[in-house]
Amino acid sequence: MLVGMVLSNVLYGATIVYTCVLAGFMISYVVTFGAFFDHALSHGRRHELQRLLLPFSRDERVNTTYAAWLYGQVLVALASLVANAGRLPLAAQVLAVAVFPLWCLVHFASGFARDEHLAEGGPEDVPEQVVDRFVRRNRPFHSGYAVAYLVTALWLLAGVL
Repeated sequence: MLVGMVLSNVLYGATIVYTCVLAGFMISYVVTFGAFFDHALSHGRRHELQRLLLPFSRDERVNTTYAAWLYGQVLVALASLVANAGRLPLAAQVLAVAVFPLWCLVHFASGFARDEHLAEGGPEDVPEQVVDRFVRRNRPFHSGYAVAYLVTALWLLAGVL
């Protein structure tokens, strides 16, 4: 019983920390990489950006690490939900599990994922309006993702304060 209680508390705490880390990652993206990408793309430096970015983004280790962080948060949050469903705020825990799937839904259903791929790593003949649309939406979308993770983490934290 005591071990189960300790494990459930550890999972809940890990979900809060993990969700905060992803919020910080998104905020960092907006302030640094997103700003850099937008600057390069809006100043006609797409080819230079691609020359730097494509080898990095095609590296399997980079993609695996990125996916592990994003999916890992969902798995930890799901384990916490199972361990704490009757004890701690249910809605906050459900949101912690759902925040990444919702992020993906917005990212892909809005067409932003396609614009991102084409603007940053697509073929040379990508229409300028696609690049412009990506630049207009890049930091606002990622700011929204940051807010979603931050609100989720704060809601989880409120459940134990």
